[in-house]
Amino acid sequence: MPNATVKTAPLPIRVAQSLEKFGADIEIARKKRRLTVAAVCERADISKTLYTRLIRGTPGTSIGAYAMVLFALGQGTPFDELLDVSKDHT
Repeated sequence: MPNATVKTAPLPIRVAQSLEKFGADIEIARKKRRLTVAAVCERADISKTLYTRLIRGTPGTSIGAYAMVLFALGQGTPFDELLDVSKDHT
């Protein structure tokens, strides 16, 4: 079976920029904590290849990978409050 690549629709420029910034911020946070890529990958249980995709802001990168890396960096579980319906009064 040949390697299949998942094709995604082009992202709006602002969304793409946001993913790229988020990835860059994750990389800065890793460096500020003086953690190696290998250490973060081990803590997050992801490959170095996936980590590279994540810090580049590559579309299609698993939200679970982001969650695990944030947790590995000591950020807890930020998705708990990201769109908390109990606080959405719309």
